[in-house]
Amino acid sequence: MKQMINKPIIGITVDFPENESYSKYPWYALRKNYAGAISSFGGVPLLLSCDPNNITDYVKIIDGLIITGGDFDIDPYYYGQGITSGTVRINSTRTNFEIEILGQFLNSNKPVFRNLWGNAVAKYN
Repeated sequence: MKQMINKPIIGITVDFPENESYSKYPWYALRKNYAGAISSFGGVPLLLSCDPNNITDYVKIIDGLIITGGDFDIDPYYYGQGITSGTVRINSTRTNFEIEILGQFLNSNKPVFRNLWGNAVAKYN
């Protein structure tokens, strides 16, 4: 039987670098202050992997969502454009995950906190 938690569970999107800058194996990253802030205000942070198969379950489980920032650009595809510069860095896995989870989460009428990146992702919902 599941034990009920009396604290809000706040889902946090994590970075999923699509390069081998840290390890040759796939990895997730998050600045400690996101989870620490949630804990210090009485919540339970839940780091969300970028697996689209989990989105429906995440939306059911979490009480709030934080879309974190990242060191990459939204794919110009979403603006109806192509990549025209060598300085554009995209992360399709994370971007697609965040657009989808945000869309489903907004339909749940639960609170979302988003920073500059999250505001950009929100344009597609």
